[in-house]
Amino acid sequence: AQLEDLNGELAELARTDPLTQLGNRLRLREDLHTLHARAERHGRPYSIAMVDLDAFKLYNDTYGHPQGDTALQRIAAVLTTDLRAEDAAYRYGGEEFIVVLADENLSGAVKATDRLRIAVENLAIPHRRNNPPGILTISAGVATFTPHTSVTADSVLEQADRALYVAKHQGRNRVAAPQPARVPSKVAQEIDPS
Repeated sequence: AQLEDLNGELAELARTDPLTQLGNRLRLREDLHTLHARAERHGRPYSIAMVDLDAFKLYNDTYGHPQGDTALQRIAAVLTTDLRAEDAAYRYGGEEFIVVLADENLSGAVKATDRLRIAVENLAIPHRRNNPPGILTISAGVATFTPHTSVTADSVLEQADRALYVAKHQGRNRVAAPQPARVPSKVAQEIDPS
């Protein structure tokens, strides 16, 4: 029984980012595989937001890596606090996070992700080299799996990554999506999904 408990603890540790206590890439892969299969089976959408801290290398260069670690922890806490119970956040690597929104279409996912963007902005973590606005901000790209298509979970991740690039290119501190959706004014949109 003790060996089983220890194995369970090791399995949990192997799937958890030690800094943020979010799931890591391994947990993301497992959870996304399960979610994708369930979404296909039940004909339900889901969305993925790829979130990146704006000018984070400059933040670390200016304030130091220990302060950068604290900022990552604070942002991870915001990402998890502002999600529904069925959603999840993961540390994807470095200053990138993935937010998986179960049973959520594109416009709802863009709105939910923009709320996360605003929540991070409201932390008002000083970042004098991120101009504007002089605080630490995030950019995000959102993509959605639509049922009854041949799109894979990896394809949805790639679409979210491309949308993140658009958000960065259009000025940072915004959310971009691969197709038009009615969203708040601080939300950028990519017209061509290819």
